[in-house]
Amino acid sequence: MIALVIATIFAALFSILFKIFQLKGIDSKQAIVLNYVTAFVLGVLLSLTKSGPVVVNPLHEAWMPWALALGIFFYLGMIFLSFSTRISGVAVSTVASRASMIIPITVCFLFIAGSAQPKWIAIVVVLKDLALTAWVKGKRGSSESGFLKAVAPLTVFICFGITNSGMKLLQNSIMVSNNGLNDNVVNQKLSMLSATIFMSALIIGTIVYFCGSKEKRLPFRFANLVGGVCLGTVNYFCTFTLMIAMKSIDSSLLFPFHNVGIVAIGTLAGWLCFKEKLTLQQVLGMLIAVAAICWMYI
Repeated sequence: MIALVIATIFAALFSILFKIFQLKGIDSKQAIVLNYVTAFVLGVLLSLTKSGPVVVNPLHEAWMPWALALGIFFYLGMIFLSFSTRISGVAVSTVASRASMIIPITVCFLFIAGSAQPKWIAIVVVLKDLALTAWVKGKRGSSESGFLKAVAPLTVFICFGITNSGMKLLQNSIMVSNNGLNDNVVNQKLSMLSATIFMSALIIGTIVYFCGSKEKRLPFRFANLVGGVCLGTVNYFCTFTLMIAMKSIDSSLLFPFHNVGIVAIGTLAGWLCFKEKLTLQQVLGMLIAVAAICWMYI
């Protein structure tokens, strides 16, 4: 449970960091590329044994091609989250990313043997009330209330649903194929899996960045490096601790707790730190969603 709480806190920092990037003029594209460098290095370092050598070679693992494919969606999710945060704000973007929990919950129930029967009614209540929390009536005539404001959170929803589903399926595959092995070895495999995903995202991000328009590239600043390192540290520990939590907590309980916790933290941060206004409807939606999560654990 401690790992899940840590993963939830770190995940909530994503939208908050992107909002800080916007306010401080940090180039999010540069920060995203540097974030994957940081996350990859951390993943490799934490895959080391006490004696030094890496005992997990991803080239010899069956999950290697799937991890590389998942890295593409990790990169896209980060890009879409950054864009959605600018267009719709911290609260709405956080809700969009976390309402995607319905995708991994359904995937796990259908494809992972032994998964508990989800409490569908409670999940529907959570999704409905997260939608209430996300809904912000746009100003008439504002471009941000049009097509982009509707599509930006949807792209976040889809990408995060795919990445969370992929993470759970790969984590479960490692657990099943390494059943009986020392727990430290399994954790090393999970850490190297995280590093491989980040390496793939790094390669895609680098290609996209340097193939883009040179005129639109902002000059490199030290602040971009700091932002990238902070984002990468958050990214790695969020991913790794979530995989650790997946080892002992069923998906039908893990994802609702994780996602609503992130929404609560992100919404409060948007209100307290960035002066984003919350309506009575949003507050009620949040409270009912939290109550529905408590219902799932009864």
